Parts: sequence; structure tokens; C-alpha cells
Amino acid sequence: MSISFAMYSMINVSILLLSLACTVNSLKPATKYSKQAIDVKGAPSQNVVNASSFPVLMSYHYSSRDSEAIFIMSTCTLNYRWDGVALSKAQKSIVAFEVVDGAQVVKSSYVEPAVTINWQTNQRQMPEACQVKRWDEVLFVVICPKLGREVTATLSMHAGSERVEIWEGVHVSIDRDAVPTRQVQVCSMDGKPGDENVDRMLNHAAYYSAIGVDAVRLYYRGGWGAPGFSDELGSEELAAWIQSGKLEIVPWNPSWDMTPSNDAWKAPEPAGWECAGDGPAYLDCLYMAKGSVDWLGVVQQDEFYHPQKQKHLRKILASIPPDIDYLVYTLYEWNATRPGKVSNYLTEEHVLRSPYIGADGGTAWGVLVRPRSAVHLGAQGAVLSSDEALGRYLDPEGELVMEHFTKHPNVRFSRDIRVNTTAVNVRSLDDQAQTLSETELDESHFLEYQPYTVWKEEWAVKVAAVRKHIRHMYM
Repeated sequence: MSISFAMYSMINVSILLLSLACTVNSLKPATKYSKQAIDVKGAPSQNVVNASSFPVLMSYHYSSRDSEAIFIMSTCTLNYRWDGVALSKAQKSIVAFEVVDGAQVVKSSYVEPAVTINWQTNQRQMPEACQVKRWDEVLFVVICPKLGREVTATLSMHAGSERVEIWEGVHVSIDRDAVPTRQVQVCSMDGKPGDENVDRMLNHAAYYSAIGVDAVRLYYRGGWGAPGFSDELGSEELAAWIQSGKLEIVPWNPSWDMTPSNDAWKAPEPAGWECAGDGPAYLDCLYMAKGSVDWLGVVQQDEFYHPQKQKHLRKILASIPPDIDYLVYTLYEWNATRPGKVSNYLTEEHVLRSPYIGADGGTAWGVLVRPRSAVHLGAQGAVLSSDEALGRYLDPEGELVMEHFTKHPNVRFSRDIRVNTTAVNVRSLDDQAQTLSETELDESHFLEYQPYTVWKEEWAVKVAAVRKHIRHMYM
């Protein structure tokens, strides 16, 4: 039956909503926060439904172990804020990209902003300097010092002497070091207005649980608290999964192209859907995992890790030497053509698999990374803190390959690829997957996809068993 999320939310935290009444000019008042309790569906997270500041403050938390607070921001627009108000001159100056002939490119000149934080206590009232790290031209990770028990802060950003934005009364209360430790976790994105599929979410989570993933942290773009969205995920079994700790659902802001009919989230100039909604989620996923997770991956709802000879992922990862921080995997593509409608890819009868590993774009498809060593995480790669870090390919026949049920499968090439699994400097990993031969097929000779039923049938049974177990234990 359908129930309210308030009945089963495991962790209730304050998500702070920015006021939408501010105007943007050089003398505008600081953006103020008010506290509003919203269920977070089992996941520690603070993210801001925020249309009236720039940059957009997407999420924030702190680390008691490292004595720092982490703020994730996006500048994913050229001239206007999310609410349609024009950017100030100072705000425009920190935008690092421009659009040339329809492509997003780095500007020849832009200003790197400076950020300070002032924790609101009687003991320490002087602002302190923060580190500002820019990624993907539009994403910022701001790391500020945090000592003691103070949780309320004022964050200020300037471009030279010009004020960009001030966030006042930010309540930073989530400690990433207080969450459960995990050997392996994956983060995923889901949810578009009118395209919710709870059964698919649960089958996806059950598959990853079956192969040995400790938890799936799902960023759901339903956008709780945003105009035009509602709690469409009410389900008793979903509540049981959250209670089990194997699934976390983080309510997340929609991306630029996911706008409700009232245009409350309409962006006049989208710069790319991923940088607005998905990109900050991957950063939140990484920085929240730094205190608790050994190995971290990013997967989508149509992507399934396929352990090979050793069918348990944790055993594969336990065999990786401690000096290797970065594991690359390749994929097999499937000809699934209805990804939004499919609830269980493993029981779909008319999906076929490519006979060749790799995609049109190359051999590598994604990574598993140690969060302790990474400073940036994207959908298909990561940036490590050291240029000397080691990584290697996972053997697609003996260790792990991705099964990708995509609606745009490769139909153009037959290929022979050899993957070298020797550990090398991560900058040399591209040389470890050589294409020995490749043939482009013409329109009359498409690549013939093949049945691959043994794996599907085996794991469909295991997925059903995992879901039955969760229902038995927690419902």
C-alpha cells in the first residue's frame, strides 16, 4: 500500500530553503535561510532548493575528523539566475565558460572567486579563508575550516573587491564521519516528473545488494520542496529498503531540462543538464563518502556491474592492493529501447547483447575509486589528488564488466579489443586498452546482437530473493 514518507523516514534533518525574494545588485542584502524540516528518506544530506542566489548552493556537510565544512555550488548559466533575474557584473565574472557555435568552451578570462566563512559564535567572529576548487568549468567545491561545535555560518564570496553572493544563517549539521562504514557503495540518479518507477529502483538496488554492494545512495530528482513536485515515491516496500540501510534516497534538485509546467525551475540558458543537477550530486556522493566508504562507483538505472569468475564484488575489491586507487571497467551494450518503461531489465524477453566489449566512444565506461584519494567524481570518471596515483583496468572476462541496457546501442562497429590489467599511473590508463582491429559496418550489415539469457535468468532469481528477504525482515 502507499504510505507517507513521514511514516518511515529514518533520519530527519533540516534542509534549509533559500528565500526567493532577494534581488541581485551590488547592494542587495545577504540571502537568508530559514529552517524547515523535510524528511530525507533515510539519507544524511543537506541540500538547498535555491533559485535566488548565484552560485547555486547545492549541498553542504562537515567532517569532524578533518575539521572542515564542505559546500558544493554550481554556476550553470550565463546571464540569469534560476529564477530568471539577471546576474550582477560580479556574478558574471566568475562564470568560466561561454557558448561558441553551440559548444561550451572555457572563457579566455574569468575571475576565480574568493570565499570566507564566519561561524556565528561568541568565541570566534572573524571570517576565515576557504579553499575554492573549480571543476567542469561550472562546479565549485568550497572547503572551509570548522572547529568546535558551531553549526551556523555566514558564507561570503567575492570576485576581487566585488561581492558575488553572501549566504547567511547556513546551518551545517550533517557530519559525514558519523555515517556507517562501508566497503563498497554506489551512487545513482533517478526521477523525472511523470517518469517515476519505484519497481525499477528496487530491482536495481536488489541487484547491487545481491552482488555485494553495501548500499545504494540514490539521488532522486523529484525535488522535494520545489514548486510543482510531490511525494510520488510512497511505497511500503521502499520504506523497508530504507529501514534496512541498503538504500538511501536523497531528495535532489532537478536538472535544467526537468522543469515542471509552472516553469519554477526554468533556466533561460541551460549550459548542460549534467552540471546543473547530476554533476553536483556526484560531488556530494564523493565528499560524503570520504569518511566511511572504501570503494565508490556511479551507476545509472540501466547499468549493472557484472562480476565474472568471482561473483561477489566485495571479494574482487578485497583482492586489490592498497596502493591502487582507481579501477576502470568496460561494458557490453544491450539493445534495450524502452529504458523509461522497463521495471526489470533481467526479465525483459526481447533485449539482446552486443558480441563485443566497448562502445562507440571507446573502451572505458566507468570507474570504481577510493574516495580518500579522489577530489572530483563524475558519471564516468574521477580526478585523484595525486598525479602519481596507480590504477588499472578490471579484466572484463575474469573480474568485472558493465552490462549497459541502453537505448542507443552500438550498431556500427565490430572490434577486437585487448585489455591490459597491469597497474600503471592513472594518466597512462588510456594505453591499457588497445583496439587491435575495428570494422565499420554499412547500413545493410548492422551488428547482430545476441541472446545472453543465462546471466539474466540467474540474477533475476537472485533479485527476487533479495526483495523477498527485505520484505520478510522489514515489513
